[in-house]
Amino acid sequence: MRKSTHLYTVLVASATILLSILDTAHADLVGHGWIEQREIYYSYLPDANHWQCFLDSSAAWNTVVDDNPSGTYSANDWLIGYYTSGGNPIRDRLPSPNNGDFETGVLTSTQMGDRGYDSWTDLGANGITYYWYAWWGIFSNRIQEADAFVNPDIADDPAQHRKTLTHEFGHALGLNHEERYFELMYPGTYQQPPNYASVWYNRLVDIYWARNNLTWVNAEVGETVWVLENWADMAVWSQTHSNSGSDGSLVMTNVSPTVVNAGGSITIEHIHVENRGNVGATNVTVRFYLSENDIISSSDYEIGSIHWDNFAASSFWANGSVTFTLPTGIPSGTYYVGLIVETNSSERSTANNAAILMDGWANDFSERTVRVCTVEVCDGVDNDCDGFTDEGGNSLCSDSTYCNGTEICAGSSGCQAGTPPNCNDGISCTTDSCNEAADRCDHTTNNGVCSDGQYCNGTEYCDASYGCRTGTPPNCNDGISCTTDSCNESADSCDHTPNNGVCSDGQYCNGTEYCDASYGCRTGTSPNCNDGISCTADSCNESADGCDHTPNNAVCNDGQYCNGVEYCDASVGCQAGASPNCSDPDPCTSDICDESVDTCLHLPGGP
Repeated sequence: MRKSTHLYTVLVASATILLSILDTAHADLVGHGWIEQREIYYSYLPDANHWQCFLDSSAAWNTVVDDNPSGTYSANDWLIGYYTSGGNPIRDRLPSPNNGDFETGVLTSTQMGDRGYDSWTDLGANGITYYWYAWWGIFSNRIQEADAFVNPDIADDPAQHRKTLTHEFGHALGLNHEERYFELMYPGTYQQPPNYASVWYNRLVDIYWARNNLTWVNAEVGETVWVLENWADMAVWSQTHSNSGSDGSLVMTNVSPTVVNAGGSITIEHIHVENRGNVGATNVTVRFYLSENDIISSSDYEIGSIHWDNFAASSFWANGSVTFTLPTGIPSGTYYVGLIVETNSSERSTANNAAILMDGWANDFSERTVRVCTVEVCDGVDNDCDGFTDEGGNSLCSDSTYCNGTEICAGSSGCQAGTPPNCNDGISCTTDSCNEAADRCDHTTNNGVCSDGQYCNGTEYCDASYGCRTGTPPNCNDGISCTTDSCNESADSCDHTPNNGVCSDGQYCNGTEYCDASYGCRTGTSPNCNDGISCTADSCNESADGCDHTPNNAVCNDGQYCNGVEYCDASVGCQAGASPNCSDPDPCTSDICDESVDTCLHLPGGP
């Protein structure tokens, strides 16, 4: 809100200036608004928070002129400055009307009335600026004094305070209300959303007005009173003008639908992008994001972008609309919607490069959100937007792996790991393992665990149900009746010792039976009773367990009588017999042996 006054009369002059960027767009300058003092001084901001809002609001306008606050009365001073004393702002004196000073403050209705201003009750506004114009000659359009005030009802809200004070400072610079474009000088400043991440509330048209105002002053004075800064500054806002160039209302940037499936489309409308500067920007891209929090950044989910190779100085894209297809991989959830503008050009400020979509002032500029629906997952959220959460229960968490257990859906805590199956069967000799392919526990027997290292008590083995079991001693019975079977522990084998005695039939003459370890009892070899003596009759004497060699003299007889009777000597065989003694006592006989008659003859005629 602004009020114009004069020592004697109220004088408000307006002029129409052609805005090159807006074709036939118009901007009203209050009496052309030549400011009598080149530096505007404000005082009485009762606390540090209010003072910071003053600094932010004045800095928003000081970007227009060469930023060299020398503290002297020169063309390079700030457009809006302040007195200092000992390095600290003076905030302890109340503004006074029509004293030639440009002043500001957060005054109560009582203080306003006491100083000669209107009360807030009468004004019904968040802010007010009072003007005093020169009234003489060629100086009649000069603003001699401008006092700007903020209603204490909103002064403790930094965003509203800065918006309101920046708006009032615009009046103090000679800028009028404007409804045809998107700007801070719109009469309903309170309807404009707080800037997302910046204290710079000036819009493009505001800055353009200020530049034209100061350029006009330079031309009127005939000298460079104000040195203007040259810069580019891309900015995005969460509000635009419904029909730029015509009277109308500001419209909040909107998104629809507010519930959408991943891979579906959303439309963002009433977009506003502008270059606040008087230098063009190149390679300008606006990227749109869905964010899980209300801090929009390039690390959020990008859903689409628009691009300009060149974005002209002091130009804008107002009330724009885009439609994007959401990425299919975006997780379900509720997201804030925002946009970020980027450019290759150097900018005056990057703090106004991001905006978050907001609802209107009637809803306290609450952030707009989009709910993205996907397939249901376990998170305590209705991911598929069907009104139910975590339907499917534990199956939502299953990784189809048996051996890590059955996963559990724990609502907002998400999927919890299952407890792996206990494959320990308590049997010490089994190797327990989980068989993923068969969805079961395997208990593989390990006989080696059970062995006591002894051969003769058998091989111990592992029973999968009962554990180690004693082995069966080796069967050393070879089926051979005449062997003595035994287990040889040292040799880890069976011994089969032949026992010939088992085979004996007690008969001598058929030989000694013996035990063959492979075939059993075998018959013996009869004793050889042949003594090599031809005249003996060899025979086996069973009763005597020996051989008999009976001499057979007849075998030795050579049939001759006269050489004697041969006989059989059992040791040496046949022996010659002793010739018969044919000598008789009769000497007169001739004694001879007569072979033919096997006798001795005593023939007369002896010797």
